[in-house]
Amino acid sequence: MKKLTLLLLLLVFMSVLANAQNYPDFFPQLLLNKEVKVLEKKTESVKYGYDNFYEDKSLKTKYACCDSYNSKYDNLVNRIFTVTKVDMISGYFILTLTDDKETLYFKYEPRYRFKYPFEVIGGLEIPDYYYCHHISKKPSSQDPTKHFFISEKEEGISFFKMKLDEITVYIVDFTFPSKVLSDAKEVYLKLENGAIISGVNPNIKIEPKNEYGNYLYNANITLKSEDIELLKNYKIVEESIGGIKEEVEYGDTHIGVFNCLVTKE
Repeated sequence: MKKLTLLLLLLVFMSVLANAQNYPDFFPQLLLNKEVKVLEKKTESVKYGYDNFYEDKSLKTKYACCDSYNSKYDNLVNRIFTVTKVDMISGYFILTLTDDKETLYFKYEPRYRFKYPFEVIGGLEIPDYYYCHHISKKPSSQDPTKHFFISEKEEGISFFKMKLDEITVYIVDFTFPSKVLSDAKEVYLKLENGAIISGVNPNIKIEPKNEYGNYLYNANITLKSEDIELLKNYKIVEESIGGIKEEVEYGDTHIGVFNCLVTKE
C-alpha cells in the first residue's frame, strides 16, 4: 500500500513538472499538434504589440500591423491556435498556427526566450534530452585525464559538477545586473518551497557600470548535500547578491538541467 501511494505521488509530481513547462527550447517539434494560447503582457508592454507574427510563410508581411512595428496586441491576446506544422530554417523555425478563423505564421528563435509569447494548453511532455543538451563535458586544465560538466547560462545561472580528490563537488554560479551598488557579502538562492541556499565566504564580483547604467553582480555557491537534494526537487525563484535581489523566471528549466547534471559521470 505504501509503495502504491508513493508511486501515485511520484506520477502526480511528474505531471506537475510537465504541465509547468511551456517553452520548447531547441525542440519546437514538441509543439506539433499542440494548442497554444497567446499570453497577456504586462501593462507597460502592451503598446509594443507582439513580435514575429506574420501573414505569410515567407515572413514578409507582419500580421495585423502595427503596434510599434509589431502585430496589434488586441488582435492576438488570449487567442488559441493549433500548431499544425514546424519548419526548420537556417537559424530559426516557422510555426504554422491555425484556428477556426485563419492561418498565420510565427518566427520562432530558440535563443530568444523572451520573444516566446505562448502558453501550451496541457503543458509539454519533456524528454530527457531536452535538458541534457544544455550540459557540456570539458577537460580539466590542470589534469587532462580528468573532466568536469558545466551547463549553459540561463538567466545568468550555470551549474558545475567536478571531482576533486574523489569527492564530487557541485557549484552554482549566478550573474545579474543592478543599478544599485552594495558592499554587503551575503549570497543566497531562494526556492519555491521557501528554502534558502546560502554561500559560505562567497566570492562576489561586481563589474563597473555598463552603458545601461547597471553594475554586473556575480557570485557562486558550493553546494552541500542538502542543497543538492533541494535543487533536484524545487525551482529557484529568487537570487540575491549583496542584498540585491533578482526574480528568477525560468525555474522549470533550471530544475531540469540540474537533475540531468546529477546523472553525469
